[in-house]
Amino acid sequence: MFLYAFDRDGKTYNEPDINSVSPSNLLWTKTAILEVNGYSVDTAKSLANHHLQRIKYSRNLTNEKVAEVESAINKATNLYEANVAILGANFETALSPSYDPILEQKLTSIYLTSAFSAIDEADAILSKVKTNAADIEALKNAKEALETLIGGKKYSESEVNEAVEQLLNSIAAIPKPVTVSYQDVNGQKLAEDLQLTGKFGSSYEVPQKDIPNYTLQETKGLSSGMFTEQEQGVIYVYAKSEPEPVPAVDDKPIVKEVKAAPVVTNTGGTAKLPQTGDRASSDWPAVVGALAIFASIVVLRRKGI
Repeated sequence: MFLYAFDRDGKTYNEPDINSVSPSNLLWTKTAILEVNGYSVDTAKSLANHHLQRIKYSRNLTNEKVAEVESAINKATNLYEANVAILGANFETALSPSYDPILEQKLTSIYLTSAFSAIDEADAILSKVKTNAADIEALKNAKEALETLIGGKKYSESEVNEAVEQLLNSIAAIPKPVTVSYQDVNGQKLAEDLQLTGKFGSSYEVPQKDIPNYTLQETKGLSSGMFTEQEQGVIYVYAKSEPEPVPAVDDKPIVKEVKAAPVVTNTGGTAKLPQTGDRASSDWPAVVGALAIFASIVVLRRKGI
């Protein structure tokens, strides 16, 4: 009876099922296994949601479809309804016909958050790139490899970690650096080049430099922007600064004003005696005396004395 039920699981009793062998989702068998092993409805919901999150990338499920299936899982009131949201009523309508809740429980112990994050970041980059260079192709291949791995029936933790690392390396290789040069108007280097790096889509701002005896004249390229898959360059062009003018020197002769010695006035009413060594003051009495004697002699001779 068990073999018969297994063979008829997910089948009808009409053509073409009644007289043919075709793939089955084994919905009832998988539900019965959960039942006999004592799984709760909440556990069945958790396992179904885990499976949905890891297969949505490889099956290219839209956000609307994921939300629809999540709603069906969360509304389930028994084990069958939790399983049918993933397995479908039959193989043809199944979202994932190979879904096995017992195997899924083993896979829940493997950390997938970093894998989801890396895939989302890769998708964001691929939606913005405008070229199809070799590193872009490498990114696509690494992303698809990780999606296929975690969307498969089983995988190991080491396999996931290795695939995540390869994808992160591919992501890191996409954004190209911004090279900054400092030159004079003749193209001669005035300072060492500067190279800026960052994550794809993150912003950058190129710093200027104060170069002695030079003045910034022109900026070639974008001094601010975002890191992309293409290399970018910024050139600061400097001109030689003009020397500062020297103040003019006045060639007229310098005339130094000499102040006259102050005149001392005797306000006390007493004649001031001449100072020792003052010749003009000390000789005048002798001259007067000599003139008086000479005049007396002349007078006496005229009188015949």
